[in-house]
Amino acid sequence: MRALILTAFFIAGCGNPPPKAEPPPLPGAVSTEGTVIMTVDGQPVTQEMVDAVTRRIPPQQLEQMKATGKYAQFEERMAVGQVLYNQAIERKLHEDDGVQMALAMSQRDVLAAELLDVVGAEAVTDEKLKEGYEKRAVQFKRPQVQARHILVKEKTLADEIFAKLGAGGDFAALAQEHSTDPGSKVKGGDLGWFEKGRMVAPFSDAAFAAEKNVVIGPVESRYGFHVIEVLDKRDSIPFEEVRERLEQELKQEAVTAHIEGVKSSYKVEQKGATATDGATTADTPAAPPAPAHGAGDGHGH
Repeated sequence: MRALILTAFFIAGCGNPPPKAEPPPLPGAVSTEGTVIMTVDGQPVTQEMVDAVTRRIPPQQLEQMKATGKYAQFEERMAVGQVLYNQAIERKLHEDDGVQMALAMSQRDVLAAELLDVVGAEAVTDEKLKEGYEKRAVQFKRPQVQARHILVKEKTLADEIFAKLGAGGDFAALAQEHSTDPGSKVKGGDLGWFEKGRMVAPFSDAAFAAEKNVVIGPVESRYGFHVIEVLDKRDSIPFEEVRERLEQELKQEAVTAHIEGVKSSYKVEQKGATATDGATTADTPAAPPAPAHGAGDGHGH
């Protein structure tokens, strides 16, 4: 008996101690490897961190943010958020049970949104896009013209411009010099493609009746006098111009169908209800998280 006790003591004293458990990673801790775009109190903020926050903002909207100065405001919010995050960790707010639950639920929301993004992306193929275009052929079959114009207030000036163009004058240069239409003036008078009902009637009628690459005018409307050149005509909107729109429609259809399938496949049992309060069970499903396809406000750390 004594030998057994001594043996147990020897094993307990000479065996390797159990390894210390590694502390769990801090919530919100991310790698700082990558392209550093700024430092906040000496801590790097990388392009990869920014991309993770802006990944759902469409590229065109990001470019618009940069052009209007709003992207700088977003970067400022990133910097402020970095400091606030550090302060929260210093105060050990992440150790609070309620905060841990909120963080966990946020992760669930992110994963649910990612799933719906994947479902939507999987629904978009070249074959389905072409099929969608064919199904909407009537919707896209609308006569259009591409035209440019020079708009002025006085008919005498319109006549002078028309004469200069007839003598070989540069349409874009004359539009930038004389046109009172601010939207098209900076583009040399170019109005892009438009349908007949999109423009004021006298202008629209004249443009659709004109031949390509022939300058006509002056045409009077309530805005003044137009000198017009039709650059091109077409009977329908081509596939490539509506491809992005079709992609969004297919994605939304797939996401909606997936959510409806989920809602029809599970049962919710409401707990805690009494006979006087109402039914103790219900088949009405809870609302799933909404897809996050739109742009956020740029907050995130």
